[in-house]
Amino acid sequence: MLLANRLLGRTSAGKLQEEEMIELMKNMCGSDFVQKFTRMLNDMCKSNEETTKFFEENKMTPKIGIEFIILQTGAWPLQIGKELQGPFCPEEVSTLTQSFTSFYTGSHTGRQLTWAPSLSTVDVKLTYLDKSYSVTMTSIHYDILCCFERNDSLPLSEVCELSRLTIDGAKRYLKTLFEYQVLLCDDKVRFILFSIFFLLNFLG
Repeated sequence: MLLANRLLGRTSAGKLQEEEMIELMKNMCGSDFVQKFTRMLNDMCKSNEETTKFFEENKMTPKIGIEFIILQTGAWPLQIGKELQGPFCPEEVSTLTQSFTSFYTGSHTGRQLTWAPSLSTVDVKLTYLDKSYSVTMTSIHYDILCCFERNDSLPLSEVCELSRLTIDGAKRYLKTLFEYQVLLCDDKVRFILFSIFFLLNFLG
């Protein structure tokens, strides 16, 4: 799990260092023990190649920096959430993921991609406060914040509708934004009610 978090969170010391660690564990515990570690590391290398190839073949320069990571089923100790009921937000990200899906499945016969918004991260710059902040969050948290672009406050029901989240999924991610005081809640005691309102915290 620690290796998966380092690789996906971009906190790894580097491919060479990870390979040395895996080789050391292989000598101590055997090749079967490190098989998944090797597959995870290979996934990261192949994903970089696929991302580069995708943009080169499509002669595309996106307005936003984006990287696609293809994770082998069974190799990663992660669970894909089922909270999201629609495409990624914003539209440009959704368009790129659809284009990459067509590119990848066309290049690899028989393979399918299942997108994992709960595992995807977005680097966001918050500029609505007196001081700007750079924050890394999951794409689902970002989807929720996008709901407040035109409204300073929204009921839970509308957040679910705009973000295409299930009620339970919205509550889970709103709770994180509430705990970090990105959003405020009009009634902390009744946090779970469908009619409860959430407000942007302009105090920072």
